[in-house]
Amino acid sequence: MEHLRLIEEDLRNLGIECQRKYPEVGEASQKALDSLKVVRELYVNTLRKNVGSSDSPKLPESADLVSPYILLCNHADCSSKLIGHALSGLQSLLTYGVVPVSEVQNVVRVLSIQAIGG
Repeated sequence: MEHLRLIEEDLRNLGIECQRKYPEVGEASQKALDSLKVVRELYVNTLRKNVGSSDSPKLPESADLVSPYILLCNHADCSSKLIGHALSGLQSLLTYGVVPVSEVQNVVRVLSIQAIGG
């Protein structure tokens, strides 16, 4: 559950930082926070069903969680601080396993663009 709290905190911070200059990222962050509530509910229900099991359930995947980070990385005029925030967020989502396969190509594209300097 700590993973979900960290994702939530990061999305809130991203939304706050981007709401003026990049309102679409702020909106995507809010949508991601709404989706995170559903992810949390699904995860808690899975935990309840697996009580006594030694296996820890996988966090549900969500394209909405990835969206604000990808949107932000697509802005050519974005500060290095915000790009760092977005890349760190993407790394966390990849580590926690919540990036759906359908979004992997977008993540790789954004990482490639950022790796060569935008």
